[in-house]
Amino acid sequence: MTPASELDHNALPKPTEDPEQIKRDMKTWGYGLLANAITPEQVEILRTAVLEQGAGERKNGVAHMQGPNQRIWSLPRNLPNKGDEFLDMLNHPLLETFVPWFLGEGFLIYNMSANVALRGEDGIHMHRDQSSMPPDQINHAYMMNAIWYLTDLTPEKGATLVYPGSHVKNVAPLGHMSDVVCVDLQRSCLGPLR
Repeated sequence: MTPASELDHNALPKPTEDPEQIKRDMKTWGYGLLANAITPEQVEILRTAVLEQGAGERKNGVAHMQGPNQRIWSLPRNLPNKGDEFLDMLNHPLLETFVPWFLGEGFLIYNMSANVALRGEDGIHMHRDQSSMPPDQINHAYMMNAIWYLTDLTPEKGATLVYPGSHVKNVAPLGHMSDVVCVDLQRSCLGPLR
């Protein structure tokens, strides 16, 4: 494993509008960052919808809390049934640029949710979404995450933490947090994709 202190931080993915650079970053680092993925108006519409939905679920005692974070989903575990603004994101042309390239043409959308990190709380535990795969299948990508950030993220506000290259087994021992890299992002950036 290459410790974070030995990584070339200037080579890590940076927000870009170049789809080919994002694909190279995904192959090398396991994630890519798409700048200006959605308009400021779309960000505000989605952010308002997520915050209103989250507040309503907390008020009515049906919020799904995952540690200090609120996950907004319901059965079926998806946001599209909560408003057209969420359904519109499933039809976003950027997904057509990256998902078939990464997973192939026969992909299935498994889940669409929102995460609300409540102020003053720690983030979700470090995990790998594909960790349930048996060891002989872990090298094949069975899933991909597309994340739209609706607020600027900094280390103080709970920015996403990644182990760069973990998709090619550059993985730190369980509980070892000194080798993570903070992904400092601004709104409307399509974030870590795997």
